[in-house]
Amino acid sequence: MVALLLVVLAQAPSDVPVAIVVSSRRDTGNQAPAAAEQLKAALAAQGITATSDAESVKRITALGGVDPKACDAARLCLQKLAQLLQGVVIGVDVSKAGKLTAAHIEAVSYDRVESLAADDLTSDAKSWARKSAAAAAAFAQKLQAPVAALNEARRAKVVEAPLPPAPGLERPREVRVVPEPPPVPPPAVAAEPLPPPQKSALGPVGYVTGAVAIIAIGAGIACLILGFLDRGTYFQTQSSTGALPGIASTYNDQQLAGLAAQSNLRIGLGGGLVGLGALLGITSALLFAKE
Repeated sequence: MVALLLVVLAQAPSDVPVAIVVSSRRDTGNQAPAAAEQLKAALAAQGITATSDAESVKRITALGGVDPKACDAARLCLQKLAQLLQGVVIGVDVSKAGKLTAAHIEAVSYDRVESLAADDLTSDAKSWARKSAAAAAAFAQKLQAPVAALNEARRAKVVEAPLPPAPGLERPREVRVVPEPPPVPPPAVAAEPLPPPQKSALGPVGYVTGAVAIIAIGAGIACLILGFLDRGTYFQTQSSTGALPGIASTYNDQQLAGLAAQSNLRIGLGGGLVGLGALLGITSALLFAKE
């Protein structure tokens, strides 16, 4: 029985964590940390253990939360930090209002959106220390009942949840390990012989046609060149006479007619050969494309 009580006491939850943080970046006079320490002492007098600003920030950032100063005293932001801690976060926001110092203290819990307690304070520099201490004591008294209710609710949940029954012990059984048979290799599959390479059905026709096309084009170009050279000679042998009208030439009429006929023959033959070569080239290309 005593051992069971010790186990239950060891499993009993601790109180809801309470963290005091500086909740904004508006504190230009560095008075928020002192107000946070006054609030920590006032809570301790009411039986509430709270962590200081530095310790609270370290714990919140380790859990993945943002720096509480980035909340700028926003209640929903502080409530998200309270959800990370699964406890209560008390934000201390101190700023300047002209020649006066203003403070806003608000406590939020992880299990609700509305705040547990909130208080505002405005004072001049001379009476700031006295008024902030009195405000911290009043705020601690206001927060005592809500924190006590959270602690009672946490303890009640643990009492209501029964311990799971211990599993029954089974008698050990003898286990025999039988080695598995070695795997059977797959049957050998004879490789099918590769089909012999197929011979081209085109044969040498395409190559012969291509070669003839090249020769025809070359011969046609040569004939065209010779024909145009003959035509140039035909016109160069003629000269204009200055004394008598007409055209005089170093060749006689028979030679000129023969030169003109030779030029026309070569040009016509060259053009025909080039056309034939082009036709044979197209035919050869179509044969290779079909293959």
